[in-house]
Amino acid sequence: MAYTTTGKKILAFVLIICLTLCNANIPASASGTEEKIVEYTFQCKVEGTNEKLTNFEVTLEDSSGKVIDSTSKEYELIVGEKYKYTIKMDGIQDFSEEFEAEEKEGGSFEKVVEIPSANLISLMENKKCYVGETVSINDKWKELPWKWESSSEQVATVKDGEVTGVKPGTATITRSYKGIKHQAEVTVEEYVKPLFTIDGVKLEDITELKKDATVKLKCTNYNQLSNDTDKWQISISGGAATELTNEEYSVTCSGDKLSFTCQLGSRTEDYTINIFKDYVLKAYFQDEVIENAVFTPAASDLKPGVATEVTVTAEGFQDITVDVTPVSYKREIEVPVGKMQTPKISYSEDTIIQAYCGGNIDLNAIEIEGDFYKSSLPWKWYFDGKPVEGTNINLNEVKEGEYIVKYVYCDEEKQYEVSSNEITVKVDKLKLKFDFDNWAAKGKREYDTTDEFDLKIPLSSSDISLAEPAAGKKEDYSCLESGDLEIKVKVDSADASTAPYARLTVADISVSCNSDMYDLSLIKDETVGKVKNNNVNLTIDFKVMTVTRFMPYFEYRTKHFSFDKTNEAGIFLNDKNHTNFTSKLLEMLGTPNIIDNENCNFSKVQYDEVNNVASVKDKNVEYVFDENTYSKTDDKKVTFTYGYTYEILHIKNILDIIQLKNVYEGPDVKDSFWVNGKDKISASLKESDYNNPESAYNGVSFKKIEVTNWEALEEYNISGEGGSKGHKAFAPSGDNEEYYAVMFDTENYEKCSTVAAIIRIIPKEDGDFSGNYPCRVPDTDDEEGYPVITLFRDSTAAEVEFEEEENEAKLNRANDSDIVVGEVSRPDNIKFTVKDNGSGVKSVKCAIVSLDLSSKYYDKLTKTYVPAGIALDKLKYTNMDLLESENEKYTMNVPPYDGEYVICVKTKNGSGMEETHISNGFFIDSEPPEITASFIKDREDKTEEDITEKVINGEEVYSSGTIRATIKIKEKHLKCGQVIITKKDYEGNPINEKISYNFDKISESDVYATDQIVLEDDANYQIEVKAIDKAGNPQKQSSDEYPKPVVYKVTVDKTVPHMGEIETAVLFDQIKSNDGKEKGVVSMVKDISYNLPWLTFVPEVLYSVFSKDTIKYTMSGSDKISPVEIGYYLSAEPMNEIDLNKLPDESWHLYDKTENNIIEVNKSCFIYERVKDRAGNISYFSTEGMITDNHKPDIFLSLNKEANKNGFYNGDVLFSADIEDKIPEGGTASSGLQYVAYYLERGGKHTSSKVIYDISQNKKKEQDTLKIEKESISAKEFNSNDVTLCVTAVDNAGNKSTEEIPLKIDNVKPEISVSYDDQAEGEYCNHTRTATISIKERNLNTDDVKIVAKGAHGNKGKVGKWSHSSNTGKSDDAVYTCKVTFTEDDDYEFTVSCVDKAGNKAKKNFSDKFTVDATKPVISVSYNGAAPEQNAYYKEPITATITITEHNFNAGKVDIQMHADNSSVSGVSGFSSNGDIHTATVSYSTDGTYGLDVAYTDEAGNAADSYSGNTFTVDLIEPEIEITNIRDKSANKGDVKPVITCTDVNYDSDKVAIKLYGANNGEIDLKDVSVSSQAINNGEQYTLDFPKTQVLDDVYTLTAEVTDKAGNETEKSIEFSVNRFGSVYTLGTETGEWLTNGVCSYIQEGRQVVIVETNVDEVVERNIAYTQGGVNAAVVTVNEVGSCSSQERENGTYYQMKDRRDGNQWYQYEYTIHADNFLSEGRYSVQIDSTDKAGNHTSNVSNKHTEGNLVVEFAVDQTAPSAVVTGAEDRKVYNETSHTVYLDVQDNLATDYVTVYLNGEEYGTYKASDIEELENGLIPVKVGQALSTQTIQLMAKDMAGNILSEKSEGKYDKSFDDFHIVVTTNPLVRFLHTTWLWLLLLMIFAICGISVFIIVKRKRVQMENQSDIQR
Repeated sequence: MAYTTTGKKILAFVLIICLTLCNANIPASASGTEEKIVEYTFQCKVEGTNEKLTNFEVTLEDSSGKVIDSTSKEYELIVGEKYKYTIKMDGIQDFSEEFEAEEKEGGSFEKVVEIPSANLISLMENKKCYVGETVSINDKWKELPWKWESSSEQVATVKDGEVTGVKPGTATITRSYKGIKHQAEVTVEEYVKPLFTIDGVKLEDITELKKDATVKLKCTNYNQLSNDTDKWQISISGGAATELTNEEYSVTCSGDKLSFTCQLGSRTEDYTINIFKDYVLKAYFQDEVIENAVFTPAASDLKPGVATEVTVTAEGFQDITVDVTPVSYKREIEVPVGKMQTPKISYSEDTIIQAYCGGNIDLNAIEIEGDFYKSSLPWKWYFDGKPVEGTNINLNEVKEGEYIVKYVYCDEEKQYEVSSNEITVKVDKLKLKFDFDNWAAKGKREYDTTDEFDLKIPLSSSDISLAEPAAGKKEDYSCLESGDLEIKVKVDSADASTAPYARLTVADISVSCNSDMYDLSLIKDETVGKVKNNNVNLTIDFKVMTVTRFMPYFEYRTKHFSFDKTNEAGIFLNDKNHTNFTSKLLEMLGTPNIIDNENCNFSKVQYDEVNNVASVKDKNVEYVFDENTYSKTDDKKVTFTYGYTYEILHIKNILDIIQLKNVYEGPDVKDSFWVNGKDKISASLKESDYNNPESAYNGVSFKKIEVTNWEALEEYNISGEGGSKGHKAFAPSGDNEEYYAVMFDTENYEKCSTVAAIIRIIPKEDGDFSGNYPCRVPDTDDEEGYPVITLFRDSTAAEVEFEEEENEAKLNRANDSDIVVGEVSRPDNIKFTVKDNGSGVKSVKCAIVSLDLSSKYYDKLTKTYVPAGIALDKLKYTNMDLLESENEKYTMNVPPYDGEYVICVKTKNGSGMEETHISNGFFIDSEPPEITASFIKDREDKTEEDITEKVINGEEVYSSGTIRATIKIKEKHLKCGQVIITKKDYEGNPINEKISYNFDKISESDVYATDQIVLEDDANYQIEVKAIDKAGNPQKQSSDEYPKPVVYKVTVDKTVPHMGEIETAVLFDQIKSNDGKEKGVVSMVKDISYNLPWLTFVPEVLYSVFSKDTIKYTMSGSDKISPVEIGYYLSAEPMNEIDLNKLPDESWHLYDKTENNIIEVNKSCFIYERVKDRAGNISYFSTEGMITDNHKPDIFLSLNKEANKNGFYNGDVLFSADIEDKIPEGGTASSGLQYVAYYLERGGKHTSSKVIYDISQNKKKEQDTLKIEKESISAKEFNSNDVTLCVTAVDNAGNKSTEEIPLKIDNVKPEISVSYDDQAEGEYCNHTRTATISIKERNLNTDDVKIVAKGAHGNKGKVGKWSHSSNTGKSDDAVYTCKVTFTEDDDYEFTVSCVDKAGNKAKKNFSDKFTVDATKPVISVSYNGAAPEQNAYYKEPITATITITEHNFNAGKVDIQMHADNSSVSGVSGFSSNGDIHTATVSYSTDGTYGLDVAYTDEAGNAADSYSGNTFTVDLIEPEIEITNIRDKSANKGDVKPVITCTDVNYDSDKVAIKLYGANNGEIDLKDVSVSSQAINNGEQYTLDFPKTQVLDDVYTLTAEVTDKAGNETEKSIEFSVNRFGSVYTLGTETGEWLTNGVCSYIQEGRQVVIVETNVDEVVERNIAYTQGGVNAAVVTVNEVGSCSSQERENGTYYQMKDRRDGNQWYQYEYTIHADNFLSEGRYSVQIDSTDKAGNHTSNVSNKHTEGNLVVEFAVDQTAPSAVVTGAEDRKVYNETSHTVYLDVQDNLATDYVTVYLNGEEYGTYKASDIEELENGLIPVKVGQALSTQTIQLMAKDMAGNILSEKSEGKYDKSFDDFHIVVTTNPLVRFLHTTWLWLLLLMIFAICGISVFIIVKRKRVQMENQSDIQR
């Protein structure tokens, strides 16, 4: 109780504090007020779509479940209340959801319900389509982004719900979206249209048919056509449609076309074939049409299908008669012509055509027998085997000779060719004649050191003529028009002279081209060598040549002047080497004299002080030395710098001067030595006059001379090898003779190396060692020549050859090849021969080496030994005494032990060549080859059995699987081995020929093996193995001690026994005869027969043996390879071989022919025989089944479909029958059915029958039961009410049964015909019409006739009563009649259809339409715009739409009259119809003046009120503007008078605008430039005249705009400048985008400034500067990049200038002031001044024409604005209804605007001008009271784009922190936003909690104490 009181006190204390602190004023809205109502409207859409749904239902319930009624889906709901709506709609599962009504502005709210996609229900339906057809399976949800898939794209593909059939089949189409799936099936069917043949030819292969021909039309794919209820109908040549069948239609071709139509439902297929009147005969020869062919009889007389003999006559061909049988479907008939006749050609009376090179042969001159050879056939002239183009043979490229001309016909491949006779063409050279005596020989040249002139005469010259009269005229030879006769002549001297030479001698004559075409023999005979003294004028002029290089050369050591070297390399004349002139110069120089180590002079070289030149000259030529080629001494002497060259040495005894080294000192041969080709040869100088390093030579080198024999050396310029050093040493290496020059070298002058001697090296093969070789070779400079040192090369060592005996030949081995081991057996010794036919043998040493076959040098696989494995230098050799004769042999004894050896022979010859020869290996072997074998047998279970031991032991081995044998021989030196296999059959006869196998070595071992021997053929095998080694040892088996023959025997028998036989004898019951079988009437008879033996196993078991007595059997069998045993098994059931194999052996009885082997009666039995051979192969033989039976078959007959309600069938009747032959009582099987048939009767008469089964025809036994399934009774054949079906069955035992059923059939479709009582034409009439309906039908109930006679506007025809003929129900010709009357005006649809009692629909339903019409049409015309006004103009094409309102419209009766002036109407479209509204369009799309009239009269003759439209003009062409008298981009300082010419056909002078805009002056008033105008044809011309005032200097843009009467606009502008008083300044394009003239622009970073200066004259001086800051700011000069300092260039503080004239008339300069000039923040002003060539000084800011100033000012600002909040503290609470906060926004340059946001919403935007007008420039923000903290934000932007805002994203932007304030008079809100009050409250709660804890703790202690006291 105390606890409760204390708690209450504490709680009361807390509540008092809370009430004190929370003395809040509760708003009125929080207290109970009136309910607020909001209007709700519901809309629906599916999740993921924007389209709103319609036709949905809304059920709305309030929180109590009460349904709120509404008919318009609009509800008045209480704000704050909860409701539940339910949406219902087709395709959507009901969707419900709760919501709370919300208060909305305006008091209304549209609730849009999103239906989840999972609630969608598929409305897709299964569809059918044909292959290639596209159908849609979309439903109302198609707008959703479904993913579509097909289960089989091979059947159908789908895209956006559109399904396209690919091939027949069924595909499931699935669409999915957000986890939901909908499916539908699409069945694709092959659309098969009817295919036809005409007279057996496919219709698609026929293009036309013969007129009047009767053809057979047949549908070839009738059975493949659609099997729908509706059948294909066919209508031929417009006839009545009938059901399409597979029968032939006989059609007669008439008219122009044969057409027929097939229809199935709405599908129609049209077929059309053109008809031709007469056949066309064409004669062909080799695929070429013979145009002149004549045919008898003519093609018009031919008849289709009638064989006719046609005679073909054609020129050039023999007549031929061919048999022609035309077909109806082919107009052209191709026939051959006869054999081609060979043409004859002739050329006058000559047999040879004479022609000349370069001439022509006119083929027209050759006569052809018969003009027909010039027909269209490709007859061609051939010349020299090549076709000739045209009728002329040009002989320009033809050489002398005989050629053939003939007339030829051939095909392109020349597989067929007919040629005329040949004519020979003899082509001779064109013989020329030269008028030598009258020829004027003229020529002039400069001196060239010779006495020759090369003269040319054109072949076309009159001095040259044709020598042969038969050649004709020169003008006939075009080859003479080009080319020259070249004449080489000589004059009396080579000297130049002032007077011309008057005499010449002809040296030679030729032609400049095609020399093989001309015969110059006559000319040469008459001129060559002849002197001409008349008409000669040949002049040689004095020549002056400049010596551009002159370097005299002197021989080294002797200092003799080298004429040849100087001539070759020291002189250039006119910068070239002219050998003739240089030789002449050297002859003229005079005596050479060496002055010092560098200079020399020549005695005849003179210096001309007057002309300041050095020269030498004679009467012919003067050589003037270039000043760079010589020097002058003080005494005016001319000196030249000289050089050294090699001297020419001819030393007597060269071996006294040089010492050869590394030459083998051998035989004493005079001047001859031996060399070996390996050691290098070098030489040194001995002490002599030549060995002087200062003035002579200090070394010897060698150069190889590129000659190969002595004769070539004698012709070689040996001294020419001088001038360069050779090699210090050389080694002869070639196979032929080699020659080396011995060079004497000097250290100081490498180019002075000279040839001292020749070394000749002769191979020993070519050498004659007698010493008779030339010892000197003559040289052109000195007959003494060069000494020759002859050396003989022996570069091969002595040859070693081992004795060539049969068993020793393999010892010889190439030196670089591996040693072959184990090839030769050596029982005794080895003989060998050593030869050297060069320098001779000097020593021979021998050693025998045992090979280490375990070393790495031995290859066990190839049995070769690498010679490197023998340490030749460590062998112990035996010296062999040299033999006197080379033919004697050396002998070495071999070791006595088995092993592998080689012999090493070391030799040395006279040239020092040493070499060790190693023989191939040889061996010693006494062991015989050892034979081993293995035999493996394949088992049936695919395992293997090793039968080796059985085979080796000689046991009999029979195998039904393959035996695999491997035979091996172990032998180190096997010579040969062979396996011979013999095969025999069971009788011992050979099978095929013997087979042999050879042995191959196995890897690295000494074992040889055959390939695996596979014994897989059936045979008894004998395997014999033979072997012998290289030592002659024969084979032995591994188990044998001594050699002996090895033979193995096995048998392979995989084949089952080939023969088995079972014979039986039975009693067989059969049908007596076959006569009644076809009619179903049969009787039985018994017969005894003996079956032939069964020789095979019967796999398909039949019971074919039937008997009422026992059956006796016998059997036998045999095998081709092995013995057999025979067993048998009797079974009551048929068994296959698998079953028989499963039988245990004890089930089989051994056959004993002595036993009584029979089968008892009343049994079914199969006899099985087993024949088994020794290999286990089994063959089975069996009989067919044998049965007895005495029970007749049972027949169960039924019709597959019941008759209709009237008891009729209307089509083929299908019936089925079950026939069963049951097992007789007590028996084991039935005999089976032997014969089953049925027959049909009509009216009691046997009509047809069919045998269903006849064992005598099938030769096999059926089952005991037989089904007759869906046999058809033809309704066409049995169209009667009295039909009987009877079925008969007979079993194999002769028992017979019969069953029958009656039925009625009517398959004839009713035929409907309708006739009218009037003969009205067409479908229109104006009176009552009566129709009479007649239906021809045997069984008709008139209640099943459907007559529709209705009008489109509700009227109907009146139907009368029916009547019929007396033969109804009996004849198909019975007729039913009824009348229908139409009295009211209307559009009538009249149809008649019926079904007879059998359910047959009418063959063709009757359908007709006709109209009664009395209403006239209505015409109206509209346009694509407003209707054209009278005489108005239009700039767009106009389209008139003609609308005619008429129920029965005929577009052909519309009369449209169009009027067009100066143009034509583009055309009238065809009419399109929409119900009774019919429209057509008229397009006016070309310039012209038009009008339109329309009239129409309808089908009933009602005339509409006609239409007549206004006249209007269409003008699509824009006006033309031409500006003349001033050029675009021109500068002008004189008169400036632009002329503007404006023209247009429909010109409007009131719509011309001419504007003149100055870059600096702005738009110019045209009055200031004295504009004037004058009228011209179709236009006006304006002239501007610029006064010569300073103010008008500027860069102008002149623009003319013209609009014609139709509104077409044209604008043209040019740009030019007027510069009469100096330059004009404008901004560059990019600069103008951010900088405006006269306005300060603000940017964040410095940019380049581009200013363009334009002037008439060239600007010669310019200065650019800028200021940064205010008025008193310093001026900074900017220098051009080419003249600025390196520091300015590095800093980028410069400008660049570009000349922009580019071919224009003005001078224009572009100044680019680099952006780095403007990096600092501040205001900039740029100034530019310049002076032009005329002295005009201008500036962009102080121009003479001040209006043209260009003020360039801008500011760089990289500092964002700043802002300060005053009048409040951040996050402070104000107990006010409102509080004003002030924002102070500042910028370092210029502020653009400030936007203030209060609580996220824009409070206001203030431009800089707005802020200036505020008090103290502060922006006031009034904050009203609210229950939460309010936020003030701002975004300030300066003129440069720098931003101060909450987010600073730009480079120079700053952040502004949000300002928070709480304004409220609510104490609770203030409390919640007062921090110290919160802390105080927490402290109070803490104190109270602690107090409660202490009190409770104490109370608990007191209670515990009291409890202790009580105890």
